[in-house]
Amino acid sequence: MPNRPIRVLHVINSLKRGGAETLLRNFHHAIDPARVQFDYLLSFPLETDYEAEVKQLGGRIYRVAYRSESTLGKFSFLCRLFLFLLTHRYQIIHVHLAPQAAQWPLLFAKILRFEHRIIHSHNINTSKEESSASLDKIKKRLSRYATDYYACSNEAATFLFGSAATRNGKVVVLTNAIDAKQFVYSKMNRDAIRKKLGIETGCVVLGSTARLEKQKNHTFMLQIMSQLRSMGNRWVLVLVGDGSLVDTIKDEANRLGISDSVKLVGVSDSVNAYLSAFDLLLMPSFHEGLPLAAIEAQAAGLPILASENRVTKEVCCTNLVHFLPIEDGALAWAQWIANFTP
Repeated sequence: MPNRPIRVLHVINSLKRGGAETLLRNFHHAIDPARVQFDYLLSFPLETDYEAEVKQLGGRIYRVAYRSESTLGKFSFLCRLFLFLLTHRYQIIHVHLAPQAAQWPLLFAKILRFEHRIIHSHNINTSKEESSASLDKIKKRLSRYATDYYACSNEAATFLFGSAATRNGKVVVLTNAIDAKQFVYSKMNRDAIRKKLGIETGCVVLGSTARLEKQKNHTFMLQIMSQLRSMGNRWVLVLVGDGSLVDTIKDEANRLGISDSVKLVGVSDSVNAYLSAFDLLLMPSFHEGLPLAAIEAQAAGLPILASENRVTKEVCCTNLVHFLPIEDGALAWAQWIANFTP
C-alpha cells in the first residue's frame, strides 16, 4: 500500500485574495501532492476566492464559522473549534492568525498533543487594539503553545517572537514567494487594461492591488490624488481589490471631487495585467510584514512608493522601491509623485 501524503492543517480566516492567502495558494501549487497535502480550517462563513482552486489541488476545506462578538458567541466558537480539532487529528497544524486569535487553536492543539504546532507571523503590527502589556502576555502564551515559529521577514519575526529568538535562529524566516514569470511586463496587457478603463493617452496611472481595509490606508491615497488634482488632470488612481471600505472610499472620492479620476475595479484574476498598466504602485500602509503585492510589482518592473518604517525594507528585491513617511502628509507624497512620474 503506497504511503499517504502528510496532511498539513492551515488555520486562517478565509481564502480571500489577501497576501497570506495568496502565499498559501502559491505554495499549494508548488508542493508535491504525493508527499504533502494542504487542508484549510476557515472561520469566515462564506465561500471565498481560492477555495475551489485548492479543492482541485486535492486540499480539503473545513469551516468553524465565527458568527458573533458576544460572550456567548465567542464561547460557542471556541467549543466548536475544540471539537473540530478533537475529531480531526493532524501531525502538523500551521496557524496564520493575528496573535489574539492564534492562541486558541494552538492551545487546543497542544492539549490534544498535535506533534508540530506552527505559528506564522505575517505582519509587523496588529490591527487589534490590545494594550502593549496584553499583547506581550499573548506573545508569551504563543511561545509556550507552539513548537515551531515562522515569519515572512526578520521584522515580522522580531515583532511576534522577539529579537533574541530571531537573532538566535529559533525562527524560520520563510519569505513570501511568487511565480515571477506570471508578472513579466506586457505592453499588450498595458494597452488592453488602459483601453478597458477608458484611460486617455498621456495619463499617469497610480495603482494599488491591496484589500480595501483600514491597514492599507486608501484614504491617504485619495488625499494624494486630491493634491495631484490641484497640479493638473493627468493622474488616475486605479484600485484593484475589494473589502469592507469600498463604499467609504467611493464616498470620500466624491467628497474630494476626484471620483472621475479614481477607478475601483473590484477583485480581479488579472492582477499581473493591471501591474503592467500602472506607472507607480502606491503602498502607504500602516504596517506590512513582507507585502506580496510589492514583490509582484517588482517582478513586473513597476516602481513602488511605500510608507517608511511601516513597510519593511526587506521587501526590496530591486532598486524600484522608494519610501516616504506617511507622517510627511499627502502633499509631500503628491510632490514626490509629480517629480518622479513622466
